[in-house]
Amino acid sequence: MLSRRGIGSLRCSRSDRRRRAGRWALWRRAGAALAAVLVAAAASLPARASKPTYQELESKAAAAQGAKRAELLSQLALLDYAKARRSYEAGRSQEGAQRLTALEQHGEQAMALLEAEAAQGKKKGMKKVEIAFRKVVFGLADLRHEANYRDLPAIEAAQKRFSARRQQLLAWLFAGKKRASGGGMTWHG
Repeated sequence: MLSRRGIGSLRCSRSDRRRRAGRWALWRRAGAALAAVLVAAAASLPARASKPTYQELESKAAAAQGAKRAELLSQLALLDYAKARRSYEAGRSQEGAQRLTALEQHGEQAMALLEAEAAQGKKKGMKKVEIAFRKVVFGLADLRHEANYRDLPAIEAAQKRFSARRQQLLAWLFAGKKRASGGGMTWHG
């Protein structure tokens, strides 16, 4: 059995209770201040950046030059692919064919711009365009397996052309620089 003195030692003195209450009050105030700071920081952040619309990308591409324009055109090609896929899945073959045509045009324009960049020995923007073209190629391969047999020739042709464009981009990306050594030109990668 505990003596009276033992029970009293388990109890806190009034000053201990005040000190502990003061500490808890301090932690509550610190937590409230932290929460207020986090809420204010979250409110000051802009709303989640939404993806640009097709029209916004078109206007940006029209205003841009060189490799930046090629990147924007490749993003437009990705959007064209997504719209073509939705059209084919919904059974709207005419609309899907129109989107494939737009996809081809944007891809061709991007390649023409990057060809000029490659002729100058620049590789800026090629990697992003290659990644976009890769997504289009793989997406068209998937679409080919899901589409109506009447739509297959157009989809396969688009896939082959984008695959060839991607291969050309890879060749430009990984082409070595020419250096003169001795009597002729050699490639160093």
